[in-house]
Amino acid sequence: MAYTDQARITARLGTERFLRLFDRDGDEVADAGVLTAAIAYAEAIIDAKLAASHGARFDAPGPVPEMIAVCATDLAIGWAGMAFPGGAADARAPYSAMQEAAMKFLAALATDRSARLPDTAPLPTRSAESYVEVDDDPQWSPKTGGF
Repeated sequence: MAYTDQARITARLGTERFLRLFDRDGDEVADAGVLTAAIAYAEAIIDAKLAASHGARFDAPGPVPEMIAVCATDLAIGWAGMAFPGGAADARAPYSAMQEAAMKFLAALATDRSARLPDTAPLPTRSAESYVEVDDDPQWSPKTGGF
């Protein structure tokens, strides 16, 4: 299962803009190779950015969290808009901004681990207690606030 798909991308852009970005041969049908490449790019970016903080792919098991699907959609659109052959630099600006916003979202999501995605579990971390040997005479005392 992909993080996004043609229907989601079309809904975000509208049919006319979707075809402008994904129909490279002008036959009024999205080019499968371009669409596949854009979706694969989005998934690769998400997986790479969130691998350490969130572990496995988001589609195994269960549905893709909505925030990840939206991010994947924006990354795929950004890739297609910036990779459009012969496009003027100013025509790429909205897609560049979309790409940048999605990347900032992923950076924030990686930093706060699963705080924004309650359905995913972050990788286990060591607690502070695991670094301190505790027995009958603890090294740290809550009464004195020190060691």
